[in-house]
Amino acid sequence: MYRYYGSFGYNILDSIHRGGGQIIPTMRRCMYAAQMTAKPALVEPIYLAEITTTQKTVSSVYAVLERRHGYVISEDQRLGTPLILIKAYLPVRHASNFVVELRSETQGQAFSQCSVHHFQTMEGDMNNLYDDMYQLVLSIRTRKGLA
Repeated sequence: MYRYYGSFGYNILDSIHRGGGQIIPTMRRCMYAAQMTAKPALVEPIYLAEITTTQKTVSSVYAVLERRHGYVISEDQRLGTPLILIKAYLPVRHASNFVVELRSETQGQAFSQCSVHHFQTMEGDMNNLYDDMYQLVLSIRTRKGLA
């Protein structure tokens, strides 16, 4: 017998042919217990920022990335040109107006291209009132009208 519960199904091999009245409450309690004992986590999207700049503005690019909680993964010299290609990971939630700040810090000599690269688990505890993660969850709930 194949039963559906929510968005997934399960197969019950039962010789007594129990009905949904016995199966569904038991399944609901099991799922609730699993959710309550699990450690919930949030994941955030991470940009791969490819920044092309000159040698004299590299320090400014590093400063902008550090303020935005980004980190450099590679820095390569373009052969035959004075340009440097910097690849960095940048959290999407810190990337608003990144290009504007990058251009203003480098006097227009740095160009960036961002694309979503991966998702990363955020650090913190959603159940601790004094943690930044809790404040983030609270602000999301407020914004969506759930708080």
